[in-house]
Amino acid sequence: MIYLAAYGYANGNVSGVFRGIDKYGKVCGKDTLVNYPYLYFANPYATLMSDVLQNKICVSSCPTWNGSVVVPVSCSPAADCTYTYTYKSDGTKATGAATPLGSDVLGYDSSVVADRVCIPNAALFSFLSNSTSNSITSMFSSHQANFLSDIQNVKME
Repeated sequence: MIYLAAYGYANGNVSGVFRGIDKYGKVCGKDTLVNYPYLYFANPYATLMSDVLQNKICVSSCPTWNGSVVVPVSCSPAADCTYTYTYKSDGTKATGAATPLGSDVLGYDSSVVADRVCIPNAALFSFLSNSTSNSITSMFSSHQANFLSDIQNVKME
């Protein structure tokens, strides 16, 4: 085991283990994506976790809100970086008319964590978690009557 560890350290790329992987299965910052080292979750507002995980892109830098727009970034392929909606740093929508779909690319204020991943800024992250919490609460509230009647109608055997 010591031999394998020494061989891996001498001949491998230890940092490659900790890099993000985009929706195409390519490693950010490696090979053809060497100029795109950061992983960006293009739609953290997606309601299904599978949509969030499938909509990841490698970017040249993390998008930021400059007070009037989300600064565009480059990625590969370039079409994956076209924002369908943008959000201000406080979490309110800046552009886009309807509710985003899971496949939409959202531009939002973010910062780099661990020199690898772009995450929403603190205010936006808080807004995002409150929005998700409210959606879940609303879903339970709207189905509460059905849930309770279903429990009452269950026959004990």
